[in-house]
Amino acid sequence: MRSFINRMVCFLIVGLMAVSGTFPAMAADDPTWPSLQQSQAEFPAAQDTDVNTDMGIVMAENVKIPSKVKRLVRKYTKEKGKTIYFASPFCQVVRNRSVQLTINKEAAGVTFKSSKPKVARVSKKGVLSTYKRGYTVITATWKKKTCHMVVYVIPSRGALDASVKSRIISAKNIKNAGSQRNQVSSSRRKKTILLAGSSSADRWRSVSQAFSGFNVVNNAIGGTTAQEWMTLYKKLIIPYHPDAVILLVGSNDIGSTGRIRGETCAERVQNLIASIRRDLGDHVPVFYMSIPVTPSRKKAWPQEKTANRLIKKYCSETDNVFYIDLASKFLDKNGKPKASYFASDRLHPSSKGYQVYNSVVSKLVKKVLNGGEKR
Repeated sequence: MRSFINRMVCFLIVGLMAVSGTFPAMAADDPTWPSLQQSQAEFPAAQDTDVNTDMGIVMAENVKIPSKVKRLVRKYTKEKGKTIYFASPFCQVVRNRSVQLTINKEAAGVTFKSSKPKVARVSKKGVLSTYKRGYTVITATWKKKTCHMVVYVIPSRGALDASVKSRIISAKNIKNAGSQRNQVSSSRRKKTILLAGSSSADRWRSVSQAFSGFNVVNNAIGGTTAQEWMTLYKKLIIPYHPDAVILLVGSNDIGSTGRIRGETCAERVQNLIASIRRDLGDHVPVFYMSIPVTPSRKKAWPQEKTANRLIKKYCSETDNVFYIDLASKFLDKNGKPKASYFASDRLHPSSKGYQVYNSVVSKLVKKVLNGGEKR
């Protein structure tokens, strides 16, 4: 009986501590802990070199980071600004992936070493390959000077679940959103545009500016495929009841080597669009942004072009589904990708490339939503 009372007293004390806020601050509230989302946006420590059905570089707030890893990150954060340093002292990478590490010096002359090769190894050129869950410290050396970065390897499923969890809205908010839409006339409320897809959509930071006057929801997740969105759309598109859906998917289905045929990719995209229209209603316009031909995926060009051709045909034959040709906008007069339109990874758009997104995509979407074009 006495032990039971003691346990109850302990539970009561713990409960009071939790309510009164006397527990130490969580990592997200700790000013000494780098913001993961900010690190990804401003200091890309690594570039994805081979995006496939898994995700590569992940900065998901809902992934639990071990305390030991946090301590190491705090330690190496102080290296920023030295002669040689990684752009960020920390990154999360999915298992069984290869990413290119970037530092403030050219790769020539810099040597890399992993503290735990069984977790992840790094090549002479700074290409990191991950093998199993855990963490490792990458040390870069240049002219007797060193810098460090902590790499935390996580399972692909956990990364995807965390990214979905960070974007999904609660059932209560869904209900409230639905009631508000019923109370406010369509002419008075802001129309909602939902963006879904992979990393190029996720990194589209200026999308809200491009659609000023509209409520923009960007639920894109880096590294995802059209196949994965067949499940994700039920949580990340349908509950928001958008007035329009913009899709940028397909490139990760084909991958960097074109291992998936363009016909298969096109079929996946068509199935996704059909599912969205079935659940939202065919009165909601769906816009498909074509797969861009990128410098880093030259082997995949034939399959990407095939997929674009078939998807374009499907869109032209389907009411209220629009194909946005971005691929041709990113090519020069010789049919090769414009280098200035791509970031240093030669895969994702640069700021100049996103300016093309802003003008081309917003022009058509606004025209349709304002009743200027129907099909």
